[in-house]
Amino acid sequence: QLLLMGQSVSGVDGRVSLLDTPQNLGHGAFQTSFMQPAQHRLRAALAEALPSMRPPRCAVYFNVMGEALPAGAAPSLAAELLAAQLTSTVLWEQTARTMLR
Repeated sequence: QLLLMGQSVSGVDGRVSLLDTPQNLGHGAFQTSFMQPAQHRLRAALAEALPSMRPPRCAVYFNVMGEALPAGAAPSLAAELLAAQLTSTVLWEQTARTMLR
């Protein structure tokens, strides 16, 4: 993801989309409540994509919880965690320690 001139640019499977974000927030806008408008749009996009999503084939680590979502987990859990990461604190150290276990 990239925050550039008030828009978040993200891509999945070669598709790129823009999510409008408040202007002049710079890099500090991610993982704050300022991203709630983008989070709502992301949740809607993920809900639309959910029927075609498949469970992960391996563990996927999410900074929002500092843990791994296990292989075979419900795609709805992955979608919720993806959306939550926009406004939640990054648990980088906890995630890295978990990965090293």
